[in-house]
Amino acid sequence: MAKKRILIVEDEFIVAQDIRSSLDRLGYAVCGVASTGETAIRMAVELRPDAILMDVVLKGDMDGIETTRHIRGKVGIPVIYLSAYADVGTLERAQVTDSFGYLLKPFRDRELDANIRMALFRAEIEEKLKAAEKIIDLNEYLRQEIARRHQMESQLDETSRQLRLLSSRLLDAQEQERKLLADEIHDSIGSSLAAIKFSLEETVHHLNQDRDGVLENMQKIISMVQEAIEESRRISSSLRPSLIDDLGLLPTIRWLCEEFQKVYSDIRIERTLDIREKNIAEALKIVIYRIIQESLNNAAKYSNADAVQLTLTKETERIHLSVADNGVGCDLDQLEKEGQLTGMGLRSMQERAHFSGGWFEIRTAPGRGMAIMASWPTKRLTSDGSH
Repeated sequence: MAKKRILIVEDEFIVAQDIRSSLDRLGYAVCGVASTGETAIRMAVELRPDAILMDVVLKGDMDGIETTRHIRGKVGIPVIYLSAYADVGTLERAQVTDSFGYLLKPFRDRELDANIRMALFRAEIEEKLKAAEKIIDLNEYLRQEIARRHQMESQLDETSRQLRLLSSRLLDAQEQERKLLADEIHDSIGSSLAAIKFSLEETVHHLNQDRDGVLENMQKIISMVQEAIEESRRISSSLRPSLIDDLGLLPTIRWLCEEFQKVYSDIRIERTLDIREKNIAEALKIVIYRIIQESLNNAAKYSNADAVQLTLTKETERIHLSVADNGVGCDLDQLEKEGQLTGMGLRSMQERAHFSGGWFEIRTAPGRGMAIMASWPTKRLTSDGSH
């Protein structure tokens, strides 16, 4: 086994040699002798001894206690003080530096050996404790990392579940839109065209018999054709109003409000459009239009309101939309339990807002009306809908 290396810090040459002899007899190796604090600090850093025997009183600017403070700040080498003094002030100063022993001169070899052994043992235990603390810290870090990854996996699973649910809803919505469109065409345009066909057949049959009756039938056919044309325009506007592409969103909103009030004359719409058309991204226009359209439909069907306040504004770098009515309101939690959010179009409005990079909120309570609110960063979307 290699001998433990000891650094002696003593400014009296004869005393230093005497300590060296004692260490040789005890089986330790003296790696160096320093007579000043500055030299002791340099040798401690360069030689890295296993222990240091430090005289409390040294010549120069630093005494042994001050020297120890510097050494302990740089390297964790155990220091044993050697002193002819044991006054309270000196002992208190020595304690502050976390010394590993305090030997009063003169001392015997047995006392010196016991102090060195205890200092080395304590230093070894402290090293093991530090290593154990690092392992504990590492284990805690790993535990937190595992918990974080579990949380991320859980969030990914939830996101995946929501995406699957959304995909299912999108397919359902698509099929519902197709069914609605098919019903609209069958019930309105189909019926009108069938009536036109029947009238034309009757007209051809009576063409040579009753010219006045033919003229009257032709007038009826023209009226039916006009109704079919108007119905086709209505269905086309319901799918996507051409006004958005031709004139822009703001004129389309005004047209929508006017058409709404023609049908629901008992509901007053107060609109505030404090925004410029150029501040609204192209891909966002249809999203805003659909939310307004669905909000107005809900106000007409469910709210029993007599006033709706529609606001579309730009503040700083965000576009804000609000459609609020003074109707009966509702309990959102109850609607969600009963699965009616989708039926009222609230879920689709929320998804439209979120997928276009916006924020969406519904504020309502029984007897307090309903407010649909959404906002988006300006110029967030490009014309093709990408972020």
